[in-house]
Formats: sequence, C-alpha cells, structure tokens
Amino acid sequence: MGNGIRLKCLREEGLDLEHLEKGQENFYSEEWEERAREVRQNTIENYSHVHDNIVLSYQVDICNKELKMITEYSSASKKEELVTITFTGVSTHRFECVCGTHHNMLNSISQVRVDYFVDQNREMLEDYLRGGAPIVSTSCEELKEYLKESGQKIFKIDAVVGLQGFVFAEEISIEVVNLKD
Repeated sequence: MGNGIRLKCLREEGLDLEHLEKGQENFYSEEWEERAREVRQNTIENYSHVHDNIVLSYQVDICNKELKMITEYSSASKKEELVTITFTGVSTHRFECVCGTHHNMLNSISQVRVDYFVDQNREMLEDYLRGGAPIVSTSCEELKEYLKESGQKIFKIDAVVGLQGFVFAEEISIEVVNLKD
C-alpha cells in the first residue's frame, strides 16, 4: 500500500503523525498492518461492489424499517452502473460527513462483528443509546445482546470522501443496473 493511502488511514484513525513528518514513513507500518489485520478478522462480509460509487441519494422509510441508497459508478465521465443498496429490518442508522454535492464517494460497505463494532465505538454508542436508538439503554452490553437476539447485523459504511457511518439491519441487498451501451 502506498504511503499516501497509509497516511490517510493513519490520520483517520487519529494517530500521531509527527514522526512521519520527520521522514520516518515506516514508523507506523507494523501498527497499521496490525490494525488492518484486526479489521479483516472482524469483517464478516465485504460488499466491495460499491467501491468508488457516488451516493446520489438515500431514503429512510421508518414505518417499513427500510433504508435505500442509490449510487452510481462512472469512469472517464461516463456512467457505467446504477446501484441500489437496500437495507431491510432497519433498527437505526447513523451517517456523518454527508456532503451536499457529489462528494460522497463510497469505499466499502462491510458487515462487521457485533462485539468488535460495539467495543470500537463504545463511547459514541453510549451517547446514541441515551437517545433511544435502537433501544433505550446506556449499556453497550445490553445493545450487544439486543442485536444478537433480534438478528440485527451491523453494516459499516466507509467513504473515500463524504458519507460514512453504519446501519443496524437484518439484511442488505444490492441491485446493479449496467448502463454501458
């Protein structure tokens, strides 16, 4: 992996990059590799077909517990695919960094292990739970139990730029329409 991509990942993780500025580019390489290994071990399934797709829209149907995201893949200014990502049985979602223009490019959507995700996001989730999503609780242990018992899966959405976050849902489906001539 190139240093530019590695630096971006390290910055996103909030790691101190002072040593990198001094020309010690390999200072964090073992730590970065360990973190990447940990993420791979805790990923159940990776939906890589959405890589470099631009998010055109998303819609939440609260009554029917459905979240639908429409994305587009283009190359050289030519639209190639229209992709509809549908999450069903949604109990909650959280998106951050949503840009108001076409600057929401997906990197991946991954189903991750419940214990791993909750442990990695404990502080944010405790605040989130106090608001009642997806259950009224302040305990991440109760959240883990709820997700496992109700058949909820955690889908983590990573961005190249813009929209990122997660969806707690029972299922995901991806429909691809080829727009090539």
